Amino acid sequence: MLESVGMSNCNPIVTPIDPNVKLMPLTNSDPRIGDVKFQRDYLSGLGKLIYPAVTTCPDLTYAIQHLSQFSI
Repeated sequence: MLESVGMSNCNPIVTPIDPNVKLMPLTNSDPRIGDVKFQRDYLSGLGKLIYPAVTTCPDLTYAIQHLSQFSI
């Protein structure tokens, strides 16, 4: 799953999302704005996490909901 969204080298952590991290939307100067591949990978990654969240890992639900707020 991680390879399909280009995150095969990410660092694993125990908790799905750190509650102290403040996420901010991308600014207009960010080169990822308008990048269709970035948008597709981001949404695809979130979509692939929904099944495990619903079936086996309900603790992922908050992280997915929080990250979904930043979908472009």
